[in-house]
Amino acid sequence: MVLDSFAEGIRRRGLSVDGIQVIQDGETVGRLLFSEDVPHCIYSAGKGFISTAAGIALDEGLLSLGDRPAEMFGEHLPDRLADGYERITLKHLLTMSSGHDRALLMEKERLQLTETDWIRYFFEQPLVYEPGSKFVYSNASSYLASCMVEKVTGSKLQDFVYERIFKPLDIPWCRWLDCPMGHTFSPTGLYMRLGDLIKLGVLYLGGGEYRGSRVVSGDYVEAATKKQIESSQICPVGEGEDELYGYGYQFWMCRYPGIYRAYGRLGQFVIVVPDRNAVIATLADEPDVQGILDTVWETVLPQL
Repeated sequence: MVLDSFAEGIRRRGLSVDGIQVIQDGETVGRLLFSEDVPHCIYSAGKGFISTAAGIALDEGLLSLGDRPAEMFGEHLPDRLADGYERITLKHLLTMSSGHDRALLMEKERLQLTETDWIRYFFEQPLVYEPGSKFVYSNASSYLASCMVEKVTGSKLQDFVYERIFKPLDIPWCRWLDCPMGHTFSPTGLYMRLGDLIKLGVLYLGGGEYRGSRVVSGDYVEAATKKQIESSQICPVGEGEDELYGYGYQFWMCRYPGIYRAYGRLGQFVIVVPDRNAVIATLADEPDVQGILDTVWETVLPQL
């Protein structure tokens, strides 16, 4: 069995994995569940759906990568806007290069915030770097990108994603967090089953098509899943080697050229392996996320 050695590998490392599924050539060739098959928070792996929604808006001419959030959200701007904010574009948000020097709107900060206008909060923070010059992973960048999609589509992101992405992929309505203003808090808080999460990877492996249905353009898929900026480690546990190979539009590159992934904290992965025509997805509750990837590289990849 393709996943027998993976199961042994996570046991040997003491990793807490809830499930893994492998699809190759359009068929499930391996699936193991170590806990109940229920909707699981996929954390930042959901950023792959933000990227896809932005790609659809770009395909339809509703947005461009050069569109500037400061121009779209004038009603949310502080009285004195720091220099540089007018130069931030959608591309900077998708590539985590807004110019901030720290991660914004992460879980601990959200729990302590008294500001309820999180768009305004984004624009109130010190801007340290020139936009586009430095990767700094931040939920606020993804959130603002999704608010831009909401603005131009006239739909709440959760509704837009359901109609334009989930329905074609045969994914049911999923629970997703809201911000205090009622926008979908898209960077995290999306709950999915393993068999639905992996469909994101199947869509991208298919160049934006799923079972003959075009969801997002092949040109966008190609751009979103190649290195657009140098990345840096974000996980506080371990060395995080696979966090150092670059970042696209909400997707991470991997140590093996051509392989990329959607990546959520505690080991939520959608790994696309184009040259093997395969997708690997995991759900987990494991701080050592690199340990999960290492086990995949050692035990699953050689069998594809």
